[in-house]
Amino acid sequence: MRLTKRDRALTKINIPAAVYSVYFRGKRYLYNDYIKILNQVNKKKNLTEFKENL
Repeated sequence: MRLTKRDRALTKINIPAAVYSVYFRGKRYLYNDYIKILNQVNKKKNLTEFKENL
């Protein structure tokens, strides 16, 4: 899954687990989709930090 700028911007806000779906910048995201995007962003962030430390 390729992340768009909109997807990365979505990770800047905190969405509680009680929310089923969010309408953000013209697209509806389910909470499960939000979690998947958040995990992908965190993986990329950790990978770049690891490479910088080498």
